[in-house]
Amino acid sequence: MTIYEGITWGFIGFGIIFLIIGFFAFETKKRKDEDDVAMEEETFRLQISLIDEKILELEDYRKYVQDEMDKKHKELLFLYQMITEKEQKIREIEDSKKSYKSDDEKILVNQYSKTSIEDIDADIVENRNEQILGLKKDGYSEKEIAKKLEIGQGEVKLVLNLFG
Repeated sequence: MTIYEGITWGFIGFGIIFLIIGFFAFETKKRKDEDDVAMEEETFRLQISLIDEKILELEDYRKYVQDEMDKKHKELLFLYQMITEKEQKIREIEDSKKSYKSDDEKILVNQYSKTSIEDIDADIVENRNEQILGLKKDGYSEKEIAKKLEIGQGEVKLVLNLFG
């Protein structure tokens, strides 16, 4: 074997080793790329599941806010109805005042109308307060009392704090 043949075989051996190392490096890179893709897919799935959870939480919160808005709307309608009724009673009393001609009768009507309006207000408030306190004694929660009497929870809490 001549020196040239030895060098040639050395280069051929070196080339084969270089090809084998290149093949292993390529396979390693390919596996690494596959692992990265799988990791990205898993991360994506986790992000999607988190987004789905947040959407469900937002929907629950929307329902809660809607329910609270409906309750407040009912309270406002109730208050508006009460105001309208009181306004109507006041107008009736004022109309009855106009029908009396003597000053003595006007004084009596003024005293009667003040007393009757105060009595009406006191009766309504006392009745409502008694209902609230009675339901609380029966074991109902503030929320249940408000729902049952169709009034706001704030009103129930106020009455219970004042009288309970």
